[in-house]
Amino acid sequence: TPLKAARKAVITGTALGLFLFFLILFLAIVVLGTKIVREATYPSYILVQQINLTDFLDRLDLVIVAVWLPAFFSKLA
Repeated sequence: TPLKAARKAVITGTALGLFLFFLILFLAIVVLGTKIVREATYPSYILVQQINLTDFLDRLDLVIVAVWLPAFFSKLA
């Protein structure tokens, strides 16, 4: 029954999309506060700026050099 499967897929996709939307909205309100979220055009962009993702990626340089790079060269050899 393709109609039942399509209906189930639409309901599941809508529920998952709404859940993820409310999760992002909740996290933005918790981190930034209601005033910034209300006035900002892109609160998710400000949220990513506040997380300081680049500081986290700077710490991964050691892992890349120590583990991933030798494994990559071994695979090439």
